[in-house]
Amino acid sequence: MKNGRYEEAGRTEWYDNGKLHRTGGPAVLWDDGYAEWRLNGELHRRNGPAIKYNNGTQVWYLHGKIHRLNGPAIERKDGKAEWYLHGVRTTKDRVQRIYLNSKINFFLSIANKLKQTLITAVSLSRTKSISTSLTTQAIPSRSGLEDLINDEPSLQEQLKIKLENDLRSKGGRL
Repeated sequence: MKNGRYEEAGRTEWYDNGKLHRTGGPAVLWDDGYAEWRLNGELHRRNGPAIKYNNGTQVWYLHGKIHRLNGPAIERKDGKAEWYLHGVRTTKDRVQRIYLNSKINFFLSIANKLKQTLITAVSLSRTKSISTSLTTQAIPSRSGLEDLINDEPSLQEQLKIKLENDLRSKGGRL
């Protein structure tokens, strides 16, 4: 069973328990520049292409399936692109819609966590017996704070507009 680094015939390969595997770099590297990122034998790379061809073509994989959420899964040197999600070919518009929705949901979940944290902080500050006048001057009333952060339709619309503008300005890539 192969373990570690092996060099032969113009290429270097890294193995773990008999499978091509390497974290922090490609598991297969050819002298001509071709490179593959693999994890436990599967083509996989989270923040970049899992295959880089020496002609400039790049292909994104996640857990052994061709996949990319924030751009085309295949970028060719001539500028042509192909879009895939979880191994299934799809359209640029569908990928961008899914990506935009994932970003909106991510930001909304952060906003909801912040909202709950702020409400809890205000509630706790009301129960402390430090100084009523200091507390009421330093922290807005609970109902005023809730009104401020409950304006979710406005928040959702602002996030959607911001992300759509970012998407357009970067040619479909965030």
